[in-house]
Amino acid sequence: MIISNVENCTVQGNNFINNYFGLFLYDTPNSKILNNTIEFNTEGVSIDLGENLIIANNSIKYSVSLGISIRDSNYTVFEYNTIKNIGGYAIRLDNCNYGNYSNNMIDNSYIGIQGYSVRHHSFTENFIYRNDYYGIRIYQYGSTSNELSADNIFHHNIFISNLDDVSRWNSPDAQAYDLSINSLWYDEITMEGNYWNEYNGSLTYYELDGSHTQDLYPLIVPDSDGDNLDDLKEEYVYFTDKNDNDTDNDELNNYDELFVYDTNPNNPDSDYDGLADGNEILVYKTNALNSDSDGDGLNDGAEVNTYNTDPLDADSDDD
Repeated sequence: MIISNVENCTVQGNNFINNYFGLFLYDTPNSKILNNTIEFNTEGVSIDLGENLIIANNSIKYSVSLGISIRDSNYTVFEYNTIKNIGGYAIRLDNCNYGNYSNNMIDNSYIGIQGYSVRHHSFTENFIYRNDYYGIRIYQYGSTSNELSADNIFHHNIFISNLDDVSRWNSPDAQAYDLSINSLWYDEITMEGNYWNEYNGSLTYYELDGSHTQDLYPLIVPDSDGDNLDDLKEEYVYFTDKNDNDTDNDELNNYDELFVYDTNPNNPDSDYDGLADGNEILVYKTNALNSDSDGDGLNDGAEVNTYNTDPLDADSDDD
């Protein structure tokens, strides 16, 4: 859909699927883009010359090159959108002033948010996950006042695993890159910054790539159930219960299942042989990832519970 030179328009509740542009807006001040599904396009949404835009509760997925591009636009509210599985940038901003980007899910793109000459923006409470190169990268076109990126604030965002493309010669050291001036990576009122999953508290700050920018107050997320997995990873990465250190009740805690035994912390019987993972590992000493530990054609559960044979000996009576 292409909309040009229209004020006060609302695009709501549509499906834009399998086009070059899912939605293209040019010179459409005071407009709203709400609750749309925008999938399998080359570019999901492209906006030029926007003013006072509200973009909220949209699902933008599987774009070839761009999730959403916003150029020469001011006073944008961008919130509660899901942008996922994008071949290039999930969000690209060019020469934009005064934007509020909050509570968005940005998952599995090349770069989560790419900004050029971005000024007076706030990026808060976004979940930025599994983007190949950077979660956020802020550049500038030049050194004049209208080319710089400046006066932006970033806080209470969650950055997880935005460092996957380690094959590049200039592979990043941090999950974000910032060349803007007079920008802050923490909230001046609460003195709280952002969550970075690789930050372990060994330093008092988190160093970003770019021009020696730092998050001075990085957040460390609690481990409510004491299983050595922080709550955010349990909720968003491993899908385990952050309040129960043994989510599947198999007598193995979540951390040990993931990093010691390689079993499934959400399935009490990872190999479906009728024995719980904890019983296999702690009691019977069988392989919790192989339903027939001794290779005799009987699964471990049947040997223990039905035939009373030894699941670790293919010939229990040695005949």
